[in-house]
Amino acid sequence: MHGSVIGRGLGVAAVLTALLAACAGQLPGQTAAPTLAATVAVETAAAPAAGAPSIPLPPATIPAAPTLTPEPTITPGPSPTPVPEALLVAAVEPRLAAVLPAPDDMKRAEVIIYDCAAIGDDPNPRSLEILRIVDPAAATEYQIDSQFINCGGLGAFGLEPLAWGASGRAFYYTPAREGGPDGACRPWVRSIVRADLADWTLTTLEQAAGSPDGTRIAGWVNGELLVFALDGGELGRSAPAALPPFVGPPVWSPDGAALAYLQYTTGCGETAGESAVVLVDGTTFAPRVLLTSAAPEFAAVEWLDVGRLQLTALNSEQRWVYDLATGQLSPQ
Repeated sequence: MHGSVIGRGLGVAAVLTALLAACAGQLPGQTAAPTLAATVAVETAAAPAAGAPSIPLPPATIPAAPTLTPEPTITPGPSPTPVPEALLVAAVEPRLAAVLPAPDDMKRAEVIIYDCAAIGDDPNPRSLEILRIVDPAAATEYQIDSQFINCGGLGAFGLEPLAWGASGRAFYYTPAREGGPDGACRPWVRSIVRADLADWTLTTLEQAAGSPDGTRIAGWVNGELLVFALDGGELGRSAPAALPPFVGPPVWSPDGAALAYLQYTTGCGETAGESAVVLVDGTTFAPRVLLTSAAPEFAAVEWLDVGRLQLTALNSEQRWVYDLATGQLSPQ
């Protein structure tokens, strides 16, 4: 009995073994177990629940690759053109043309000249003059003025030292050593420049004149007649009368007590005009009109002596004498 059961059991086992072998170890109707494989974790957005509103995601953007700014290219420009003065200084040997020591010999005025030469592309020769104050004790030089001159040209030119004040503070020179204005038909007097060495200011006195005793100097500055002490400051000034607009050079009386000058309408008498003779007190600087005249129109005034003036007609050699004491004008 037992033997038959065991025999049937062995037969069933044999049948199961054969079925498993035929089905690769999986019984019919049995679901295969999942197999695990190596995977790469990818982060994904969770799917929205059913019925939930969807939120649109922005499109993915890829940053642009940085661009390199190209290095700027440098185009060399033309070389700077040297100024003509520098070319002349480089080409010509300077010479010392004038020297004027100060009264105390502590300073001196010098004029350096670079003589005429053609420079660069300019066929016209040029010269250069430099006026300087030299202080040997301080080992310094101060350039006061300079002129770049067209050689052979017209006009007034050239630097010349004239005088020092006794204290050495004031120095005087002219920028018109040679020549004169082209086409002038009235008397012309060169200007004088006063340099104040205390503050290095320059005052140009047009049509300047020194007093007979050499202690004062008078000239026109911005339309006024100014008088300076040679070794000091301004002594006084006088405004011209409201008469003809142009003024002539002041002329000192022989004793230095007064100045006389002309006011006039036209430069060369190109139109009919008038002139006035003005006297300025040398102490109070008060002006006084002595006379006005249209026919003749005067061109120049001079002192014959302390009591008489000589007047010359414009564009004529005719002369008159004015008597200060009587006020009479008579032909000479």
